[in-house]
Amino acid sequence: MKVFVLFAGSGPLVALTSHTSIEDLEVLEKLAAKGIDKFLA
Repeated sequence: MKVFVLFAGSGPLVALTSHTSIEDLEVLEKLAAKGIDKFLA
C-alpha cells in the first residue's frame, strides 16, 4: 500500500492506494471522477 498526500483546490487530501504511482492512469481516472483534476503530490 502507498500513501499519497495531495494538495488540491479544495484542500489537502490523503490517498491510500495499492497502485505504485499516483500517475497511474486508473488512479487519475478515479480522482477525476471525484472532481479532482489538478493537484500537487
